[in-house]
Amino acid sequence: WDVSGEEDNPWAVFVVDARICVSPGGQVDKVELLRKAHPTLDQNVVSAVGRWRYRPLNVGGIAIPFCTLARFEFRAS
Repeated sequence: WDVSGEEDNPWAVFVVDARICVSPGGQVDKVELLRKAHPTLDQNVVSAVGRWRYRPLNVGGIAIPFCTLARFEFRAS
C-alpha cells in the first residue's frame, strides 16, 4: 500500500496491523507487522508494542506463550 503524498491529506487514515507474541512471563517476544502504513508509523508501533507487558496466560495453572492481533489507526488530522 503506497501512502506517498497522503501525509498532507487531512482525511488520510493509516492502519498498521500487528501480530504480537508474548512469552510465559508476559513480555513481548515478537512483533510482526501484517499490514504496514508508513515507515515512521510502522517503527513507532514496533517500538511501543515491544515495551508492553501482559498478564501471563495460564492454562491449568501453567503460564503459556500466546500471540494476539492488534490494529492501530492513525489519522492525519
